[in-house]
Formats: sequence, structure tokens, C-alpha cells
Amino acid sequence: MKVDRLVRASLRVLLFLAAAASLAASPPPQTAPQPAAGKITALIPTGSVWREKKTYEAKKDMGVFWHDAVKPERGGRARLRLEDGSILNVGSQASLVVTKHDPGKQQTDLELIYG
Repeated sequence: MKVDRLVRASLRVLLFLAAAASLAASPPPQTAPQPAAGKITALIPTGSVWREKKTYEAKKDMGVFWHDAVKPERGGRARLRLEDGSILNVGSQASLVVTKHDPGKQQTDLELIYG
């Protein structure tokens, strides 16, 4: 009888540990990616892209998505080509946010934060 209770208790502990391990191993839920707005086609010399509370080094042919902020460094420039073929030039130390871009409806919302 004592052995039977010990085996049951051991099984409960093992099941609990297995369930806890499976919860810890599951990846955190990811947010849906923002729709694509276009890409950076030219960048002189460097710049940054602020996306979802993180800053990334801007690179040529880097995708630009809704709510991304593009900022060339001092003395620099960036050229963006939107999905509908529109071209935007962002000047030195300016900060441009593509709030929304819908090529089908030919509607684009931009915010010029600085510059």
C-alpha cells in the first residue's frame, strides 16, 4: 500500500514537471507583421530604421513596413521606393514614418517627424 502511494505520488510529480517543461519550451506569441510599404533603394552614407521599438541599421534593399521610421544620419540621405512606384527622398537627419500605404487605393499616410 505504501509503495502504491509512492508510485502514484512520483507519477504526479513527473506529470507536473513534464507539463511545466512543455509550457516553458513553447515560444512566445508573435505579433502579426506589418504590411510592406516599400524598400530602401539608396542610402548615403548610413541611417537607421526604427521598427517595433527596436532600431536597425538601414541597408540598401531593406524592406520598409507600415509604422517604420527611416532616419538618415547627419549629412546623409535615403531614397525609398513604395509599393506603388512612388519615390521618397529623406534628407539629412530627417525622420519619416510611413504610417500607411495602400497601393490598390493609391493612398499613403506619411509623418515627417523632423527634417
